[in-house]
Amino acid sequence: MDVGRHPNIEILTLSELTELKQRNGSFVATVRKHPRHVDLEKCTGCRICVENCPVRFEVEVPPAPPVPEIEDGDKLDSILARYDFKKAGLIGILQDISSEYNYLPKDVLKYVAVKLDVPLGHVIRLATFFKAFSLEPRGKHIISVCVGTACHVRGASKIVDTLERELGISAGETTNDLQFTLETVNCLGACALGPVVVIDGKYHGEMTPDKTRRTLEKATVEYGRTTG
Repeated sequence: MDVGRHPNIEILTLSELTELKQRNGSFVATVRKHPRHVDLEKCTGCRICVENCPVRFEVEVPPAPPVPEIEDGDKLDSILARYDFKKAGLIGILQDISSEYNYLPKDVLKYVAVKLDVPLGHVIRLATFFKAFSLEPRGKHIISVCVGTACHVRGASKIVDTLERELGISAGETTNDLQFTLETVNCLGACALGPVVVIDGKYHGEMTPDKTRRTLEKATVEYGRTTG
């Protein structure tokens, strides 16, 4: 029996032969059909399993998981309440959680998925689709360096090297005190000012290694942190 397949659906079995009888040179087979099992953590709600179920849409879905225990349950419930615990507000909910934690903790995503009765796979898909979201801890202050063509030819790589040395991290990483995250981007829309560095939304143009160090020192003093 060949039916529609999907990578997120685990097929336990499609049929089980229970009896085989011959009849006028042919045979009659009796089979016992089994429903397909759906892994809710991978389910995206596409309904392919329902449309292709070999037992007339009898899809076996496990019971909803219990709400996981989490330390910030009350805080998360207050965020969910802003959107009336509705699935339609999921992106807004993720934005509010990201603002609260500076990233999207995986245990929090599981909590939200259960509370909204949304497949965890769908929540994670949204969380990884938008660049504004991160599943890893990020610093309170974001430093972005443009490495697009216009900035690259003007020495953007030297700016990145300077920041990596001063902060003691590589691009894409966060300092141990969770104060700064250093990232590179392909374009910041200010090619005429290249190389460009953005710290917490403030643009700094025509950067050089020396100017980068001075700008970072000023920022770290303002944020109460020392470099080096």
